[in-house]
Amino acid sequence: MEAPLRNAQWRSSYGLSYPVFTTVVDKLKPYIAQSNLSLPSDCAVAMVLSCLTHGLSSKTLASRYSLEPYLISKITNMVTCLIATKLYPEFIKIPVSRHCLHDTTQAFEELTSLPNMCGAIDSSPRQDPPPPLRL
Repeated sequence: MEAPLRNAQWRSSYGLSYPVFTTVVDKLKPYIAQSNLSLPSDCAVAMVLSCLTHGLSSKTLASRYSLEPYLISKITNMVTCLIATKLYPEFIKIPVSRHCLHDTTQAFEELTSLPNMCGAIDSSPRQDPPPPLRL
């Protein structure tokens, strides 16, 4: 499958492009492996991301992945905790010094007219450029 088509399909299913998905799996794999799950890391991450992206219930995921609902809840809790504790600090940067925080807040206010803000998280879907035309 061509990369743009695959990325669109992954974005629709999991809220992430395929390269970002593989990065998330690679970063969480050592921690998931320590938990002795009977589910491969990529399946666990895909399951949780589909749950978060589409709001699927444990019961729906249980039937889709042929697992017990309690196990779905356990995996969901574990993976979301790993995302919050292992990925958050790496990808979300908060200004550490008072001076840096002040400068960031000032710059953000100049851009947005919103006072006392030091950043924002945009969760809107991003359109990938269309694939090149082949003649």
